[in-house]
Amino acid sequence: MNQKKNRGYQRTHAMLKKCTWDLLQEKELNQITVGEVCKHALVNRSTFYSHFQDIYDVIAQIETDLEKELLQTYEETDLSVRSVSIVREYLLIFLKFAAKYRRFYQLLMKDTENPVAKNLISMLKDQVVTPLMRGLSVPDRTASYYFSYVFAGFLSVIRQWLDEKCPENPEELADILFTVMPLYSEEVFRENFR
Repeated sequence: MNQKKNRGYQRTHAMLKKCTWDLLQEKELNQITVGEVCKHALVNRSTFYSHFQDIYDVIAQIETDLEKELLQTYEETDLSVRSVSIVREYLLIFLKFAAKYRRFYQLLMKDTENPVAKNLISMLKDQVVTPLMRGLSVPDRTASYYFSYVFAGFLSVIRQWLDEKCPENPEELADILFTVMPLYSEEVFRENFR
């Protein structure tokens, strides 16, 4: 039998991820050691290494799980709507998700150069923003610049919001962000990007 399909293997794998997740609630990522995770999961180091390469591998797998959950939420939203009004709804989905997993995203967004953060940014650009911009007939290069420009400010605001423990609810922050983003009406958007 394939070891990865074995229930015991799967339980241990899930336990290692949960213990890492629990430690993330208390510590910075760079302070978590394999030994600590093993101690919390009641396994030895060789068991850990039969599941993961290192702590960052665990984090990457947690992020993959969260990414699947986020993408499923986006897929449940009608992508066929080709209107700027959907931007607020997409923004709200992400903000609710970031608030739900605040500590994880707070740590992740401290260093946007780490592979996990880069993966999230790339996923949002490729699977959410690019299809939306194409639906609005925005050329890909223009959309790429637009994403880079808006995302830099967005990231700064999100970091502050998460660091301050989400003082506004996601709807309030979406309203704030939507009013300051250069994309505030479909007419203006189409005028500027023809």
